[in-house]
Amino acid sequence: MSEPVLVRVCGTYCHPEADADAYGSLRRLARRQDDAEMTRFRMELRRALSSGDVPAGLFLAVRYPDGSAEAFLRRLWEDLYPGEPV
Repeated sequence: MSEPVLVRVCGTYCHPEADADAYGSLRRLARRQDDAEMTRFRMELRRALSSGDVPAGLFLAVRYPDGSAEAFLRRLWEDLYPGEPV
């Protein structure tokens, strides 16, 4: 089974060792309506927030300091899709 897009994208753009502009790049990518990978990312993020089912490997990919995967995912959603309900 392949790695979830959510884990791969977060590992690339949200990992503490990612370059300084990586998170800004993710914010720009998240606005793309015609990008299949970002559409899948958004769907997986929404599903993880709605169901509480966090993909395996997310912590290792990101090493989020938020205290929990749910807190990290909620902050990520609010940063990328401000004002939009899950």
